[in-house]
Amino acid sequence: MFQEKKSVKFIRLALALAAGATMTTTQAQQATEKTDEKVQRIEITGSNIKRINSETASAVQVINHKEILQSGASTVAEILSNISASTGALSDVSGSLSFAGGGSGISLRNLGKNSTLILVNGRRISPFALADGAQEQFTNVDSIPADIVDRVEILKDGASAIYGSDAIAGVINIITKKEFTGVALNASAQRSLKNKALDKSKQASVTVGFGDLEKDNFNVYAHVEGYHRDPYKERDIIKDVAPWYKKYVNPNYGVKSSYSYPGNFVDFENDINQPAAGCAPENIIGGLCRFDQWGRAGTSPTSDRVNFLSAGRMNLSKDVAGFAEATYSTTKTTYFSTPYIIGNGSSYTWYDSKNKTIKSYQDPKLPQGNAFNPFDFDVTLRYRFADDENLFKNVTESSQYRVMAGLDGTFNAWDFNTALGVMGANSEQKGRYWPHAENFLNAINSGEYKFGGKNSAELLSRMFPETGIIGDSKTIFVDAKANRELMKLAGGPLAIAVGMDVRRLDFNMHTSANQTNAEIVASTPIMVGGTQNMASAFVEMNAPVITDLEINGAVRLDKVSGVGASLVPKLGAHYNVNNALKIRGTVAEGFRAPNVAEAGAGGTVSGFNNGLEDPKRCATANRLYNVLNNGNDLDQALALDARDSGCSFSAAVSVDSNPNLKPEKARSFTVGLVLEPSKNFNVALDYFNIERRNEITTLDVNQVIANEDKDPSAISRNPISQKDRDLAARAKQLDPTATGLDFTIGGISTIRQIYANLYKTKISGIDIDADSRWDWGSVGKFKAGVEATYLINYAKWDAEKNAYVENLVGNYANYRVKAVAK
Repeated sequence: MFQEKKSVKFIRLALALAAGATMTTTQAQQATEKTDEKVQRIEITGSNIKRINSETASAVQVINHKEILQSGASTVAEILSNISASTGALSDVSGSLSFAGGGSGISLRNLGKNSTLILVNGRRISPFALADGAQEQFTNVDSIPADIVDRVEILKDGASAIYGSDAIAGVINIITKKEFTGVALNASAQRSLKNKALDKSKQASVTVGFGDLEKDNFNVYAHVEGYHRDPYKERDIIKDVAPWYKKYVNPNYGVKSSYSYPGNFVDFENDINQPAAGCAPENIIGGLCRFDQWGRAGTSPTSDRVNFLSAGRMNLSKDVAGFAEATYSTTKTTYFSTPYIIGNGSSYTWYDSKNKTIKSYQDPKLPQGNAFNPFDFDVTLRYRFADDENLFKNVTESSQYRVMAGLDGTFNAWDFNTALGVMGANSEQKGRYWPHAENFLNAINSGEYKFGGKNSAELLSRMFPETGIIGDSKTIFVDAKANRELMKLAGGPLAIAVGMDVRRLDFNMHTSANQTNAEIVASTPIMVGGTQNMASAFVEMNAPVITDLEINGAVRLDKVSGVGASLVPKLGAHYNVNNALKIRGTVAEGFRAPNVAEAGAGGTVSGFNNGLEDPKRCATANRLYNVLNNGNDLDQALALDARDSGCSFSAAVSVDSNPNLKPEKARSFTVGLVLEPSKNFNVALDYFNIERRNEITTLDVNQVIANEDKDPSAISRNPISQKDRDLAARAKQLDPTATGLDFTIGGISTIRQIYANLYKTKISGIDIDADSRWDWGSVGKFKAGVEATYLINYAKWDAEKNAYVENLVGNYANYRVKAVAK
């Protein structure tokens, strides 16, 4: 499927002051002079060895600054979403229901955000302070300024031997400008040309730098970037939604709701279905009071963020330079929700993990005697709490930083680079939707809440208190690497790189006190976190054994606290058949260490699961049902209770971390060729194949129940209850000949899930990257190309069948083809 970008940037204003323009000319001239003096070696993502030739055994896609501008992308998330290998990402636009709202993460090969390593200038940045699903830690790419990006390098094969954990699916290295002199201003705005309400955003940045490395021996610059995105509602896009969606997926899409303000009285026994007093005439449709929930439901949230980056470099001697870098980002994302409703008879049950008890809530009726109730009986009121338009929303405020300093240069023929620093993040996600069970019911039953009337902000805050999730992370790190040439081979110098990396990560994430205390209807308490220490060492060698054949190999040892050591190798080769054909390939191992949410302290209570079947009680429950169902009306009601107690019961389910987890492992290989039949055209074709094993997840709840005898600690049961005995006694009265009516075991009260190494995934496909160039003389030069991924296989492991099952390519947004024109 060709992926079309629906919003078009229609304003791009770049203002360069005279000083900035002068700086650009000077830099270009200096670059030419440097090239004349000494051939520059560069480091390519995927290798720690500097080289003259950018060709490597691994396929590395490079998006330069000019291409970024031409794409119309105004954020790093937009830049990376245009990569054909980018699938299954998390967007801050759609993150309102996520535990990690307000963040955007990138996933290569649909293997997950935590299997895709994001680097900025070759080094990690802090993980987002909220783990998606309370498990998956990832890099929030929204914290990276876009206008200062010099280029993006994407390595599309496994790179754990080079970069360590998380590089299973590949590596994205975002490289900012190394130096800047002068002043540059940039401003842009965009919106959809199809619908002016959609994709409206504005961005502006300023960059200031001074000092010339050649003349002054230093350069320092600072860059500040602001971004704002306007929200839009479902009602704004209804006319653009495809007819098939309205017909087959959601026939009620765009239809105004009978759960309205001031509502509708409903009582089918008394043949009542009428609007409440005070409904505006224009809102009465089909005899009922209606509410346009589509005009309140937010499809795209408001986003405001400021990103800052400052970098400095100083020549300390002819061969050694010092550098420093500081980044800071602050983001506020506001999601808008429809107001809470009552009148549909809903009931909720959730688990109070502190007191080990079950709590419940029943959707209330409007009591007889309430000033708003005109009837002499309790009546259902379909009502929407639309007192305050700004009440029901979810706001995530996040900040992120990285500060580091280091040295690089040459010493005794070794090129080295070392740095130490600290980085961190914090987030608070807060909002109102679910009611406080006790306060809500008290306000309705006492008549304190005035339906259809004016209610104080204090009362509404008491009924719908603010809840939230708070997270923070901090990492201290030091790293060092060096590379040099060892000897001459037939094809060039044999080179080696060595290095080390030490990190300490502290991560914590928890819900607000009212959620933790189970005061909020159907709310899930979360408490995850801990400390993780990581240390690694690596060695890499590059051998051009003959003129046209280069072999590269690397091995890395990572030690993660509580997990053990992981040794991962990688081997690659690159062969120039002739000037028009190059062949390349890699074989690599990869790994992902369990994060602190999976292996640290604490866990998350995932709520209450309904409709579960207990294999140790269901047969007895069905026998009781069959006997009791032949009795009187009361017996028949008891029959349903008996059946549900074993065949459709509810239980609290908790998810716990597991300090005994093993790392996820992966094996990948690629093979490809680069064709360049003429200087005007080249195409690269690379086949990739990745199999990930030991995936960290939880067993399905039904599997946990079925495995009770293997793991009794996962199930907590109540004693056989008096009600169980009474049901059996009544059934024996109705049918004295019936057998097997006595429960031999009590019902399940709680189920404990635990993270474990359970599943596998395999994926394969072909990457295509084609470019063409034409020189039309005085008319100018023209370039065109396409970058695409063709997915062949994407399969998940079935633990029960002990085999891979259905190929998911073409299903569930696993597109067979994703292509991007360039």
